[in-house]
Amino acid sequence: NIAGYFNDPSGFGVGNGPSAIEGKGKQQMIPSPLTDLQKKEIEKERLESMGEELLDNLKNQDFKELIDQIDIEVTDEGLRIEIMESSNDAFFEVGTSTLSEKAKSILSIIGKQMIQVNNKIVVEGHTDSRPFSNGQDGYSNYELSADRANSARRILLSSGLKNDQIDEIRGYADNRLRNVNDP
Repeated sequence: NIAGYFNDPSGFGVGNGPSAIEGKGKQQMIPSPLTDLQKKEIEKERLESMGEELLDNLKNQDFKELIDQIDIEVTDEGLRIEIMESSNDAFFEVGTSTLSEKAKSILSIIGKQMIQVNNKIVVEGHTDSRPFSNGQDGYSNYELSADRANSARRILLSSGLKNDQIDEIRGYADNRLRNVNDP
């Protein structure tokens, strides 16, 4: 009771319950469970921290020149890691789902980072607006973008990511252009 008084003297004052002399101090309050909003905020902070750690890991692995092509943000779905090509660095050969060695290395680092969480992962593939025509009937930018997402998935899995962490593979073709002025 004496320790309780020094931890919370207001709980032992007049009108605040039994006195310490009577042997009954203020009852300890049981913390209420976190609200959904509090849980969401904690998760957001955790994901932001993970994104910063991932960028630091990439900078330390000699990918400093590509950092401006990697966009990491927290969305309603979770942590979005977007790897964008530039005129200097292509992650896929034009019209193929073959990853460059640089892209494989980046995805491997990302996969190793994602091993640390139990979150589900969605891998998206995109293309530019160039019509796809390599002579195969029915093969379009939709198939190419899905094949690119699957190529990325295979590298993530080879880096140690668990197969059951992959929740979806999405192929968007050219429907979600990053730069609508340069499709």
